[in-house]
Amino acid sequence: MIIKNKNEIANSEKTKYVFWTLLCLTGLVFVLYGHFVYGSIVNVVERQEAEKSIAELSSKVLALETEYVKLKGTVTAEVAHDNGFVAILSPKFINIKTDTETGLSLNLQ
Repeated sequence: MIIKNKNEIANSEKTKYVFWTLLCLTGLVFVLYGHFVYGSIVNVVERQEAEKSIAELSSKVLALETEYVKLKGTVTAEVAHDNGFVAILSPKFINIKTDTETGLSLNLQ
């Protein structure tokens, strides 16, 4: 009879350990589930805000492009001279050599 009681006590302690382990794991699963659902909700809200700001910026860019096209047609040589630009009488160009050598060269003469 004593051996039976010891087995019952041992089984009782094992079942308590298994019960509390399963209870803690279940709690952990619920906490992780809540965390991931919260993260998903935050991401959806941030995406909506980003889409809203993209739409606002797109409309501003469209307005600026429209203004640019309108102003582009009004630029003439007279307007440039009135704003201080002067015509270049002898333009200078850069010669691009098509040599296969590239790099920095020094003239030490």
